[in-house]
Amino acid sequence: MKKRFSIFERLTGSVNVDEFDDDIFEEEDDEMNQTLSEKKSSSLDEFVEENSMDFLVDIVETECDIIIQTEIAGISPDAVNIEISREQVTLEAERRSRSNYAESTYKHREIFWGILSRTIDLPAEIDVEESKADSEHGILTITLPKIDRLKKTKLRVGK
Repeated sequence: MKKRFSIFERLTGSVNVDEFDDDIFEEEDDEMNQTLSEKKSSSLDEFVEENSMDFLVDIVETECDIIIQTEIAGISPDAVNIEISREQVTLEAERRSRSNYAESTYKHREIFWGILSRTIDLPAEIDVEESKADSEHGILTITLPKIDRLKKTKLRVGK
């Protein structure tokens, strides 16, 4: 059996192409076809995971708050699903293409169209009830007040 060359060796030309065994390519084709058939039978969750992108976020921690900012250009603020717990925030939305152009007419594409999601572990516990979200000029700002663990209060005993 002949040596299998890496893709790097093939692309850089560091090997003589005549040394290739045609069976290697057939084996790779079989592997690729098997992988494609496995993808076709994958679950919806796997499809979504492969065709989604993370929200890009900025996270700021002040003395009193944790502030998360993300870009939501092309997404209605009402269409952003925000789930908050004391330790975590999950963002989900879908940016739908409004293009009237056929795929074949594009010469360059960088804008992501599809499902955006992100789960963020927070650096401190937050007050879920006092949290708020605002949107301005395509930027979503989520303000999460931190729980003050040092705050004390006195309770009065009722009669």
